[in-house]
Amino acid sequence: MRQFYSVYADGEGTAQNPWAIVDLSHTGARLRVKSAETVPAEFELSVGGVVNRRCLVAWRSGNEMGIRFAPKE
Repeated sequence: MRQFYSVYADGEGTAQNPWAIVDLSHTGARLRVKSAETVPAEFELSVGGVVNRRCLVAWRSGNEMGIRFAPKE
């Protein structure tokens, strides 16, 4: 079962799981989160309620993590 996280157009997350998009590319992103260890290895990212992408964690370090966008199904 996938977990869903919302990231709004301004790059800020919800109050329960605040995070920000630090760097973004066509293949993935670097996120700053409250705790990278609490984010599952695979999750769905929603940006502004418009873009939904399945993501895979590539690396974690402190409060930052790198994600790869999974191929669209």
